[in-house]
Amino acid sequence: RMDGGAWQIGSGSTFQLSAGTHTYDVRQTDRVLNTSLNGTLIATLDTTPPVAPLVSLAFDTGSSATDRITNDATVNVTAEAGASVKVIFTNPNNTNPINSVTKIVNGTDLPVAVTLNAAEMNQLGDGSINVVAQATDIAGNIGSVSSPAVTFTLDRTPLALPVMSVAVDTGSSTTDNI
Repeated sequence: RMDGGAWQIGSGSTFQLSAGTHTYDVRQTDRVLNTSLNGTLIATLDTTPPVAPLVSLAFDTGSSATDRITNDATVNVTAEAGASVKVIFTNPNNTNPINSVTKIVNGTDLPVAVTLNAAEMNQLGDGSINVVAQATDIAGNIGSVSSPAVTFTLDRTPLALPVMSVAVDTGSSTTDNI
């Protein structure tokens, strides 16, 4: 019986669980109607996949706070607490054989920073980066991929050294910078 309801007649050693948390009582009765004590099991059957994680760019270091240009590929990911979250960074324009990086983080109800180290950013290369995430909850249910992908431009190219010169060299030589 489930949750103190009516007894169900069955045979064998397995039975079907219902979604949610329930109390199951099981007893055996033989041919001459001898009945065992109840065995009790409280079980939760979770068949609901987690919602798609939320992904956002952590640091927009470009000339404006909203231009989606950065030298730091860190993203924030929010997903179901306890879920395992796969975060995939891809550079579709990178001609390297491996143009993506996958990170696994634990979901929390608060944003988690997902950072790439220098080697991972080198693997991706500069340019347009797409980031998606997908959560798998503790019951093994796989959620949808975050959509649309978070897209930003990764630009880690250092600026060239400035060239300076004296505009008017009035010294004894035209190259003495006086």
